[in-house]
Amino acid sequence: MKFPCLNEALRVAFIHVEETITTDKVSREFYSKLVKADIHGKDQEIYSIKLPGDPKLGEGKPENQNHAIIFTRGEAIQTIDMNQDNYLEEAMKMRNLLEEFRRDHGIRHPTILGVREHVFTGSVSSLAWFMSNQETSFVTLGQRVLAYPLK
Repeated sequence: MKFPCLNEALRVAFIHVEETITTDKVSREFYSKLVKADIHGKDQEIYSIKLPGDPKLGEGKPENQNHAIIFTRGEAIQTIDMNQDNYLEEAMKMRNLLEEFRRDHGIRHPTILGVREHVFTGSVSSLAWFMSNQETSFVTLGQRVLAYPLK
């Protein structure tokens, strides 16, 4: 028995690497692709955009968010870790975060709004505690100082 697609609005963005082998070298081309499931549950490609090079220069998470931005539309984009999506407090604060974009901020509207996410593993070890505090200093304080007063 085949089940229909459970979430027809779900889209997945990923980086696809195509290798072409010539006699003297291997060349690699990178594509940012957006797919969805068709009515039979098979992958259906919506968009494919050739990237200028390998997008993975550092950590994987920021590059994944950056390459997927080209497929988004609208006035606000939420990027969160995948382990935060079913956390109740994360869902409840989204309305308050969106209200920040409606407030009068003077000449420039905010473009990046950094908010600390809950770190589940903060009490596991001293290193985890340190990383949890680093999340507070970088995301909450650093990004907000970059946005205001530094603009």
